[in-house]
Amino acid sequence: MPLIDQRILIAAAAETVWPYLTQPEHLMRWHLGCKQLSILTTRAQGVGTRRRCTDGRGKSTVEEITAWLENIGYEYKVVDGPYRAFRARIRLQPAPEGTIVNWIVEYQRRGLLSGLRELLGGRRHTEHLMSESLRNLRKVVERSGARLDPARQARVAMQPAPDVTARAARGAEAMRAQLANTVPSAPLVISEEDAPEPSAPTLIHQQPLAEPSFVTKLSAVEHPPVTPDSIADTKPRKPKGLAEALQQTKASSAPARTENSAWDSSARTVPISLVAPPLPPAEPTQALESAPPQPHTPPEIAPTPARGLPPPELPKREMPKPTDLYDTGELSIWEIFGVPRPSEKTRTDLHAIVAA
Repeated sequence: MPLIDQRILIAAAAETVWPYLTQPEHLMRWHLGCKQLSILTTRAQGVGTRRRCTDGRGKSTVEEITAWLENIGYEYKVVDGPYRAFRARIRLQPAPEGTIVNWIVEYQRRGLLSGLRELLGGRRHTEHLMSESLRNLRKVVERSGARLDPARQARVAMQPAPDVTARAARGAEAMRAQLANTVPSAPLVISEEDAPEPSAPTLIHQQPLAEPSFVTKLSAVEHPPVTPDSIADTKPRKPKGLAEALQQTKASSAPARTENSAWDSSARTVPISLVAPPLPPAEPTQALESAPPQPHTPPEIAPTPARGLPPPELPKREMPKPTDLYDTGELSIWEIFGVPRPSEKTRTDLHAIVAA
């Protein structure tokens, strides 16, 4: 589908250009493809509005508005006309110099040779119609006497970011303005009478910690004297009397126990006689005589006749003798249940009627 994008800058605010794009009496003044306009719905603006546009050659199209944003733009499509598909969008974009009107059209004509007609001049004709219509719109708006408001357009002006020098200058100016607005305050003078009197230092008396008993016992261990030979020898050795001191410590800390003393409930271990009953005596086991395994004998396989010899003759089976009984496949359901056939019953009834 061909897509055409046209835009133009108009030196006026978006609110001033918007009525010329939406009101029927202004639309016919600049649109070359709409010499006559008629509204087909109860409202003239908004989503769902339908209007009929007739060009200078008498060809008309019916347009329907599909999107609407006040003072921003709208979209419409052709629901009846020489197009298989037609969508258009008109958008207003504020700029420092005015308002940019953007008109985008995407369409596809009817007929088998529509693509060929577009290549031969159909697209150029549509582009020329859109560009000339936008030029007419700018002339109509400028003739109305609309002017730009500099204070209002400055808000939409796009300015480049300041460089390092400009930022430093702005920072210095802001600092000077802040210092100029600051009122200097009188210095604070503190006399000797206002100064607080120093308080006497407080001493904290700490009681020395008592040494544990095992440290006292270990300090009594005799250490070997230091001699030049012992300094040269770096092999570690236990100090004398260390084993005796440790044994005395264990003996004094461990409670005395006797064999006949009762069980202590605070002890960590419990006699096994109080936890589990005695095990019953094991029953005598009987030796079972196992029979020796018998060797596995493979099944006998009939010998295969050698090549070139006729196969052995098989015994002939006697066929059953023929009987007078019918096969169930040859019997019908009427013969099985002993019921006359419908055809025989009908024939019998017919003979009875004829005889009567």
